Amino acid sequence: MSDQTSSADDSASSGNQKKKRNFSGWVQRRFFPINDVKSSATLAYSMLEAITRNEGAPRHETFEDAIARQGLTEKDLLSAYRRQRLTAILLFVAMIAALLYVAFLMLTLTTLADFFVAIMAIAPASVLAIGSFRSAFRAWQIRTKRLGELKYFISNMREWWPVSIHSLDLAPTPKLTAAKKKKKPAKA
Repeated sequence: MSDQTSSADDSASSGNQKKKRNFSGWVQRRFFPINDVKSSATLAYSMLEAITRNEGAPRHETFEDAIARQGLTEKDLLSAYRRQRLTAILLFVAMIAALLYVAFLMLTLTTLADFFVAIMAIAPASVLAIGSFRSAFRAWQIRTKRLGELKYFISNMREWWPVSIHSLDLAPTPKLTAAKKKKKPAKA
């Protein structure tokens, strides 16, 4: 008989543990999204690894080949450039606003909970920064007419901000190798 009652108690306690586990799982998912943070960290690591990894086989498709393959016109490219440029600028402005909000929260701290809220408010700003950077990179690819890798974009900070352009020449782009300048003879 005691075996039956102990097994009944075990099943009742396991049911309570299951309920607690579900409730704590809900609390964890709602307030402490550990799995989301872990997946975001894994994604960030894979992106960093992709940037720093030396690829064995470079991309052979040129910008002109990609335009021809997709059947894009100059008007389509200008529209895509303007859309990426606008997205980059709007996300950048939103990121600045989010960072100003974080600064405001930091300046008006009254409790420890306020500090944690201010720290958590940094996450949306980082998402906005990544979105702005991505759109600026896409705009750079269209503006320079090359399917450049991210490392080329990162190496030239002057190209990060998407500038206004009014037309695109769809003629093939010259090679990006440095041309040697011939010295002119000095005039006597």
